[in-house]
Amino acid sequence: MRIVGSFRFLAALAGMLLVANVASPAIAAPSAPTNVSVLSTTQDGAATSAGTASVTWTQALGAATYSVTATANGQTSQSGSVAVCAGGSCSSSLAGLTGGITYSVVVTSIAADGSETPSAAPNATIIAETVPFTPGSLTLSLSSGQITLGWTAPSNGGSAIIKYVISDGGSFSVDVSSASVAYSSSSFTAGQNYTFSIVAVNSLGEAASDDFDAITFATAPTAPAAPTATVEGSSIPVNWLAPATNGSAITSYSVFLINSSGTDVGTPAVPSPATSTSLTLSNVASGTYTLKVTATNAQGTSARSIASTSKIISSGASDNTPTFSPADLASMDIGTNVILKASAPSGGAVTITVSASPAGACTYSAGKVFAVSAGTCNVAAAAAATASFAAGTGSKTITVKAAQSITFSPVASQALPGPIAVSAGSSSGLSVRFTVIGSCSISGSVVSFSAIGSCSVTAAQPGNVAYSPAQSITHTFQIASTSSAVGPGSSGSVGPGSSGSIGGSNPTAPGSGGDPVTGTPSTSAGAKVNAGSFKGYIALYAKGHKGKRFSAKVGKDWVIVPALKSDFVRIVEYTGVGYKIAVRVYIDRKLLSTIPILTK
Repeated sequence: MRIVGSFRFLAALAGMLLVANVASPAIAAPSAPTNVSVLSTTQDGAATSAGTASVTWTQALGAATYSVTATANGQTSQSGSVAVCAGGSCSSSLAGLTGGITYSVVVTSIAADGSETPSAAPNATIIAETVPFTPGSLTLSLSSGQITLGWTAPSNGGSAIIKYVISDGGSFSVDVSSASVAYSSSSFTAGQNYTFSIVAVNSLGEAASDDFDAITFATAPTAPAAPTATVEGSSIPVNWLAPATNGSAITSYSVFLINSSGTDVGTPAVPSPATSTSLTLSNVASGTYTLKVTATNAQGTSARSIASTSKIISSGASDNTPTFSPADLASMDIGTNVILKASAPSGGAVTITVSASPAGACTYSAGKVFAVSAGTCNVAAAAAATASFAAGTGSKTITVKAAQSITFSPVASQALPGPIAVSAGSSSGLSVRFTVIGSCSISGSVVSFSAIGSCSVTAAQPGNVAYSPAQSITHTFQIASTSSAVGPGSSGSVGPGSSGSIGGSNPTAPGSGGDPVTGTPSTSAGAKVNAGSFKGYIALYAKGHKGKRFSAKVGKDWVIVPALKSDFVRIVEYTGVGYKIAVRVYIDRKLLSTIPILTK
């Protein structure tokens, strides 16, 4: 019994193993979903990221379930809800879609074994619909009493924008065409603050709003009341009251002088400062006048005021223009001061005021103008009207400049034929100009000699817009013949062996071109020689010796003129100051006079 039972158990086990080793039949992949369509189901007022849609398709053969996916560039993929199938048709819902974005929708069949088949291309698409996005790049401006609001059109959320709505959170609200990106209006209350907001509207509702910057509405000022005016000689003082500003501070006033024909006289006058509520019109011609005033702010100019009462200027008012003393004061050096006065024909008081450009270039105190720094000093004088004289004004412009000086060293005596170059400098760095007078001429800085005599060189610097003219310096030097020698140690002396002269301490011996030291020359009545010293020079004089040979031993040096050309001759040689020198003068090689000199 036991053997039989065991056999039966083993036979049954073998049968089970045989069944287990037989392969299961393969399951085919599901077919692709067909007739896929997508329809927006977004509810009114849905936010821009809350769009919804319904996806439908025909049930696929072999599909146990489905997946639905919506994708778009730059967007997070959205998955549909669990598919619901009935009667051969299936559906799923999509949510979280961004308005205005085009999504591509794919439905995938999934078999029981997990195999998948997506819906065939082209994929179904949908433009998600929501309320519009908020308008961007908000701008606001106020000009000429008109507020202008600007914006850029936003994404419409997948449904065309119908309009924009602008409001101030109070009583003001206006619909603006969807084709517009700006709105202007002047229908506001001057001086009141406004904060405007804007929303875009489409078929699903309004976008989130955004606020413009706050603004105070303003217009041109109200016209001033009629001004008051009086007459003082040929002047008309005018006063008026400040009108309502209408939300923007007044920046200036203008006063109009109107003749008896109703015509404006000249240009309107502006007070100083421009926001002052009074001014005086001066030197008004005889006649009958009225006056009107306008006020101006950033938004424009008011209408003219009502006219003042008529004012009459008689014909007897004389000119009362002040004059300045000194009259020729046109420039000043920095650091200097000048007494400046003004007087008027009426004999009345004259008020002097000074302004500077740049500020602080000059000041005026106790009747003096003080030059402080480089710039322009504008001086104004005003004389009041009297019974016989009109009010008068005068002005003067003074240029404040820096002082400068010239450095120009003396020029030593020179010998023909020249030329020499001179040089000088100025403390300003401006170039120095030279002029000459005497037996010379100049080109640039090169002095040429024309004859024996003297030459005066003047160095000058005329200044410019920043510097006053410098004090000129003149130096005079003597021009001698080529045979003349300069005194001891002087630069430019003619040395030994030079043509026509004997230099140094070795004069040429008698008979070989030099001069003997003995003998008495023949002289005519009144003929004489002399010598003197000034400023380091020795001057030699000869009178009545025309045509004769003149020679002089100055210290150790010789001065020789082979033939004097006139009855009176003056020869100047530089020696320096503080020398004791014996000057021996010869005529025709014969000693005529010995003159001791201390140079000075």
